[in-house]
Amino acid sequence: MKLFLTGGTGYVGSAILEAFLKEGDQVTVLIRNKGKEKILREKGAKVYVGDLKHPESFCEAAVQHDLFIHAGYEMSPEGSQVEKKLVETLLISAKDAAHPFSFIYTSGVWVLGNTGDHPVDESAPANHPAEIVAWRVQVEQMVLSKNEGSLAAAVIRPGIVYGGNKGICSGFFASALKDGKAVYVGDGKNRWSLVHRSDLARLYYLVAKKRASGIFHGVDGTPTSVLEMAKNASAASGRNGEVQALSLEKARETMGAFADALALDQVVSAKRSSELGWNPVFKSFTANIQQLYKEFTSVEEKAAVS
Repeated sequence: MKLFLTGGTGYVGSAILEAFLKEGDQVTVLIRNKGKEKILREKGAKVYVGDLKHPESFCEAAVQHDLFIHAGYEMSPEGSQVEKKLVETLLISAKDAAHPFSFIYTSGVWVLGNTGDHPVDESAPANHPAEIVAWRVQVEQMVLSKNEGSLAAAVIRPGIVYGGNKGICSGFFASALKDGKAVYVGDGKNRWSLVHRSDLARLYYLVAKKRASGIFHGVDGTPTSVLEMAKNASAASGRNGEVQALSLEKARETMGAFADALALDQVVSAKRSSELGWNPVFKSFTANIQQLYKEFTSVEEKAAVS
């Protein structure tokens, strides 16, 4: 396959890049400037200079590939508008492609809001999303409405991603090592549906390889309470399971709506992803806590040396 990828140097995107290169596929990564060109080329990727804010700068090149995966995001107040413009522009270009073309858009399970105790799969409506990602529902609908003819359009909704030294879950290790206690938001009783970044990347590959369409959830199938995660991360960090709660009200003062998203209680399943043959290697955050701690610290040590 020939893949055009946005966000290829990011937390999720870099894992996607590695997964496709490992399979021998050709990957072109969109970069804003040439600062990361050398490292991408050393990995075996091609690069294309463009800007998410200006999708016309790369859409023509993107549709010359077999597949477009959007795993990037414009980190600015205009981010949601940039997303909508990018998706609209790319889909128009993709519709005119003279060959079969796949488009995979990255959303997230936060669009499902609080789920309650009953697991929700890909058929569940996104009618009460978390405020911070409410705009994504419209973008998902834009993507899926164009799934016709030679265009295979899919939406992947990752759970909260773990692995390495980035992402939300790494904050448990970081706070435990820095302050002696793993910090979490709220009362800790709420559950997160999670996924390891390498397993998530494999899901992208399967969706692409099979030219699958529709919505796919990327979760490991083991929803875990935030308090349990924090205690395990603290113990793995040598802090005897010590934790500290940050009240939701206090968290909102610095995090805004992001704090409310962290307090969501979600039990999410991945029925359609399983039907594709996706079977996560990492079954849960806590079951693999020692390995995850090693991943976190090994990356941190490499960064310090460099």
